[in-house]
Amino acid sequence: MNTQTSGPHTVTPVKRPRVLSITASDSSGGAGMQADLAMCHLMNVDCAAVVTAVTAQSSRGVGSVEVMPRSTWEFQWQAAMIDGKPDAVKIGWLPNDSELIAWLLVKLEGFGVPVIWDPVLGATRGGLEGAEKPSAEMMALLKHVTVLTPNWKEACWLLQVDDDVLPSAVAMGLLAKGPSSVLITGGDKGSDKEVADLYFGSPNEHHDEPEQEALTAFRLVHRRLPFSGHGTGCHCSAALAAGMAKGMRRYDAVLEAVAAGSASLQHATERSSGYHNCFAHKPNKASQVRIAPAGAHIKPSTPFRPLPRPLGLYGIVDNLEWLKRLLSLGIDTLQWRVKEPDDNYREQTDIAVELCREAGVPLFINDDWQLAIDLNAFGVHLGQEDLTAANISKIDEAGLALGISTHTDWEIARARYWRPSYIAFGPVYKPLSKELKYPPLGLDTLRRWCREHHDIPTTCIGGITHQNIDDVVGTGMSSVAIVTDLRDDRQLMSRMGRMRRSLPKVRA
Repeated sequence: MNTQTSGPHTVTPVKRPRVLSITASDSSGGAGMQADLAMCHLMNVDCAAVVTAVTAQSSRGVGSVEVMPRSTWEFQWQAAMIDGKPDAVKIGWLPNDSELIAWLLVKLEGFGVPVIWDPVLGATRGGLEGAEKPSAEMMALLKHVTVLTPNWKEACWLLQVDDDVLPSAVAMGLLAKGPSSVLITGGDKGSDKEVADLYFGSPNEHHDEPEQEALTAFRLVHRRLPFSGHGTGCHCSAALAAGMAKGMRRYDAVLEAVAAGSASLQHATERSSGYHNCFAHKPNKASQVRIAPAGAHIKPSTPFRPLPRPLGLYGIVDNLEWLKRLLSLGIDTLQWRVKEPDDNYREQTDIAVELCREAGVPLFINDDWQLAIDLNAFGVHLGQEDLTAANISKIDEAGLALGISTHTDWEIARARYWRPSYIAFGPVYKPLSKELKYPPLGLDTLRRWCREHHDIPTTCIGGITHQNIDDVVGTGMSSVAIVTDLRDDRQLMSRMGRMRRSLPKVRA
């Protein structure tokens, strides 16, 4: 490594992940290779380029396009490889040229990194128009793609279908052509008030990330802005490539990308024609995007039942004696989580509900939403997989409170769509009571989430004890959910007293 000393400070180059952008140059700077560079740099990712064409563009349209010869593509590719293989490839506009795309197919065969393809038909204001239908080589490119990111018009063009086909049918039709997943951006389709981007993952693909198993299709809903701009799709797909190059979880990278595309339009540079130039800008995921079901559903018109007070010290129990002990010691909130119900489960759950009601302590039934409704419990707590299976409308109609477990940014966006009573973050540390498929968050992520989601009640869980609770509370978290360190033993009162002193007082 090249190291230089400047005064008292040692300066060294920064090691960054790298994206290889394969797309056209945009002289106006709002899209194409220029957008890829700007977005990657904003996300602290390096970006090399294979320029497929040089264009002359303005807010009035595209004046000229000069496609680079295959030899120039090859020289640029080889130059990029000299400095090492990229961590992701982002493909943008390609000429509908069989020879050039055949060259790209050879390069991508067995390349072994995520490939994002934004199949740009042309600039919205014209000039980069493709052929009437995609070539066989262009369709063959799909089998190398990790995430395909067309808008609605481009998706229909790839399949050669009319735009009155159901979006889910278009997404599934594209998946059948080979990509691992499809993100159809909805800026050119939908209502006047909101944009709904549609994500579909292959149901037959093995997923290492549990959120991909829990939900393979969903919509990303965000506000429609009152003006249009040049380059939203390029910024979105570039952000997705950068996120995957950094090793982000796929759904988190998709969420970040959609938020980045929206932010680039929100902060667009004004141009005289009224067709503005998108500008790479750090997105605010917390306020911009919500994850909604892909199909028909009924969204709650109002938030779920509010909490009577902050959650405070939140105990999770599986038997009545333990529940009674915590009630006697003044626990703030309880969850009834019985992993292996026996024949007395319903009767014992009924007693637990009554005991908590008499003590004025909110009790959330874990996962068993129908029983929670039947027994008129205060609320129900759902995990991500149970959120898919549960009848959210019935829970809402019954007037129950709703808590939702989350482990990633994408899962938080999914939870927030339903406007629950609270959201639980975790695992903060390695859990003491069970194994999870998610890595520990750590305090830095917990601190960021507390800051970004301060407008909704939250708690956190996972490996929290009387010995580390001060560190957790120091992130801005005012509630902790605990299993193991609230176990019913002789030292419980002492441990609980220690935790009480660390948390804000929530009961008189």
